[in-house]
Amino acid sequence: MAEEKVEAQATKTETAKTPDAQVEVAKAPEPFAGVALTPDLQFVNAIIKGGGESLKKCYQCATCSVVCNLTPSDNPFPRKEMIYAQWGLKDKLFGNPDIWLCHQCSDCTAYCPRGAKPGEVLNAVRKMSIERYSVPGFMGKAVGNPGALVFFLQSLL
Repeated sequence: MAEEKVEAQATKTETAKTPDAQVEVAKAPEPFAGVALTPDLQFVNAIIKGGGESLKKCYQCATCSVVCNLTPSDNPFPRKEMIYAQWGLKDKLFGNPDIWLCHQCSDCTAYCPRGAKPGEVLNAVRKMSIERYSVPGFMGKAVGNPGALVFFLQSLL
C-alpha cells in the first residue's frame, strides 16, 4: 500500500505504513518545516519594555482569535502575532501586515483568561515597527516618545 498524504488546515499529516496498521504522523506547519527557531530575547524584552508587559502570560488558548471581529477565518489573528512576539521573530512580525489590523477594541483583553492583553502587545510591536522603518529615523523615535514629541511641537511654535 502506498503512502497517502492528507492536508489539514494548519498542519500536514501523513499515513505511515507499519506492519500491523497505519498510523497518522503529524508534521510541522509549512512555514516552520525544517527550520530551527531561535528566540531573539532582546526583541522579546524590548516588546515587554515598550508596553507589552503581559506578553509572557499568553498560553495560546486562541480566545483572542475567537472574540476578535477582525479575524479572517483562514488566518488566526492575533494569536499568531502573539506566538511570533513570544518567540522574538522580529522579521515575521515587522513583515506582517496583520499587526496593523488591531484597532484597540480590547475584546481580546476582556476575554483572555490569563490577562495577556494582545492589543497592548501589538501596540508595542507597531511602535517598534514605526521606530525601525521611519525616515528620518529620529522622527520614528519621537512618535514613540511623548516627551520628544512635545519638544518637537514646541519648537515649531
